Amino acid sequence: MRQQTKYFVWNKVSDYVRGSGVNIRLLSPGISVASEQQGSGVYFSRLMDSREKQMEYHRLLTEGEDISEATVRFWIYASESRTLYWEGEQLDIQELLQNPELTPEQKTEMTASCCRKVTENPRDILLHEVKGRYLWLRIRLTAQGGLQPRIRKIKIIFPKNTWLEYLPDVYQEDRASASFVERYLGMFQSLYQDMTKQIWDFPAYLDPETASGPFLKWLASWLSIEDSYLWNEIQLRWLICHGMELYRKRGTVDCMRQMVKLYTGKTPYIVEYFQLEPYLNRPGYAERLMELYGKNRYMFTVIVDMNGQITNHEYHVLTRIVEQAKPAHMDCSIIVLEPYIFLDKHSYMGINSVLGHYGAAVLDGQASIPFAALTASDEGKGEIS
Repeated sequence: MRQQTKYFVWNKVSDYVRGSGVNIRLLSPGISVASEQQGSGVYFSRLMDSREKQMEYHRLLTEGEDISEATVRFWIYASESRTLYWEGEQLDIQELLQNPELTPEQKTEMTASCCRKVTENPRDILLHEVKGRYLWLRIRLTAQGGLQPRIRKIKIIFPKNTWLEYLPDVYQEDRASASFVERYLGMFQSLYQDMTKQIWDFPAYLDPETASGPFLKWLASWLSIEDSYLWNEIQLRWLICHGMELYRKRGTVDCMRQMVKLYTGKTPYIVEYFQLEPYLNRPGYAERLMELYGKNRYMFTVIVDMNGQITNHEYHVLTRIVEQAKPAHMDCSIIVLEPYIFLDKHSYMGINSVLGHYGAAVLDGQASIPFAALTASDEGKGEIS
């Protein structure tokens, strides 16, 4: 009877933290060489327990960057016991691997008898010769030529299940030829297993919560989300999940407020012309309001409080988003608030202008008088300084 397929996977930060290394930098997740230009780093994984004696392992798969161009070497170790003997002393393998007082060379020498396979630049290899209940890895990463190898994910599949089992016994009688046939069929078996997994996992490609970056943009095209490159992955997932809801109220203030908040992280203030009409008949109001918010009935103003921290690129992206969300016949003015008081300009108490207490100015060549400050006099009365 075929055994259920199991996995050892390193795909989280905690998986790599439980190992040990020299000149290794932890990523989120993964590992790389700590040196930026040249140098090598050595990493020892934690001890993995398959919980079965004489376990035969099937495949090793890795994902990362610059793995095939730069030097990456794997040592795969396996043992039936959690301990080993070194110079007459019984040592726990996990404690040995994590011992900071031992150098990588010493650890390699002490565990040499358990080494089962050595391979370079592995992407997808067979581990049929690796056998033992306990398994661990030694990885050496070498940066060279400006390339810095990074390993993000490691996956070991076990137990060994081969298509040789389905062939007549005559193909298994000779050990040497059986080994060749097993490895030869293993290539096609790996392709078949990967294709089967993709078919079974296909629903995940259609789920915005689990789809990868390229598939997210593909899903966005289904909903006619324009300029999907403007949004980061988290924002794009939210847009796809709420696409139908947004389309129902596209062109409304609520839709525009949600879109702007999604991009900036701040809820904008939106001023429409009808909100100004009650004040236009008051003396002195009309001219100032028209200067701030425009004279056109078919114009509205989007006010965003970004503390003045917005680049030209971000401003153009924000303009593009508002243009897509607004009604086609309306004009829009976008105001990014500055954290100062400008008389007759867009200064709003409690939003980008606050009353606070400042100490007296000291002209010592280092301090400077604030742009605008409201302080208290000795008599407790407010005054401008």
